[in-house]
Parts: sequence; structure tokens; C-alpha cells
Amino acid sequence: MAPFARTRAQAISVAGIAKKNLDPGSINQINVKYAALQADANDYLGLITESLQVASFDQSKNQRSSTELGKTIDGFNGSVTPLMNPLETRPGIAPIPLPLESQWVTQLSTWLNSTWQKYHAQLSAMAPQDRMAAAQQLKAEYAWPNFQDIATEKLPMPLASPTAGAH
Repeated sequence: MAPFARTRAQAISVAGIAKKNLDPGSINQINVKYAALQADANDYLGLITESLQVASFDQSKNQRSSTELGKTIDGFNGSVTPLMNPLETRPGIAPIPLPLESQWVTQLSTWLNSTWQKYHAQLSAMAPQDRMAAAQQLKAEYAWPNFQDIATEKLPMPLASPTAGAH
């Protein structure tokens, strides 16, 4: 799950940088792309956590969800990178973590398909509440936040110039 977490962190960083440095129109475009990415990533995470809970794995759902997530990551990169590129030359802006990696999605999907049977017996032997707890922990650690919950701190108000009221 490390690549999943890394891509999540990258996307959150991109959203935070955008919200602090771009115009409202660009922020809205990134919001739309992030929302699609969040939905597909959380759907894929949902498939994994549901599989833990029920100790069963649907390879066709895995294939569909992973394919969709990979496409959405690539679409995010294609749409968001041009909006973020102008920030690269601004002083004081942290390096923008784009493009988001996507090859890991296929690798994770393949790994899940090939190793599920190995873990199936262990999961089936676990108490249902233990499987539920493991799934909830996975969701808590890896679920992607809503765009509006990223970089929510208030930005400082500009100081009024000393001549502001002297017209």
C-alpha cells in the first residue's frame, strides 16, 4: 500500500499548493479532477477493505477498479500539470509533486490477484470483528480526504496600506 499512500500524499500536496497559489477558476478545475481521483481511489480502497471484511476477493472488480484508477491518475496528470506548471517559477513554492505515479496501480492489482488465495485461509480464520477492525484501520490510514478538507487554514489578511484611507 506504500505507493497508494505516496500517490495520495502527492495529490493532497498538489491540492494544497493549488488552493494557496492559484486563481479560483484553476482551483475549481483542480477540485473537479481531484474529486474524480478521490472517488476512484476510495472505490479501489473500498474493494480492498470489503475483501478483507468478507474474506473474499472479486478479481474482475479488482481489474475494473484498478484500470479506472490508473486512467483517472493519468487524466489528473494531463489536466492538472498545465495549471500547476506556472507555479514552478515562483519563488517560495515547494516543488510540485507531479506527475502522480500510476504504474503501481497495475502492480498492486496483479499482486492482489496472485496472492489473495495465499491469504484467504488466514482471513477466513479471523473473527469477523477482527477483519472489520483491519478494514477500518486500512480505510482510516489510506482514504483520500475531500478537496475542501485540504489546506483549510485561513490565509493571512493583507495589511492595509498606510495610505488606504487618505483619498
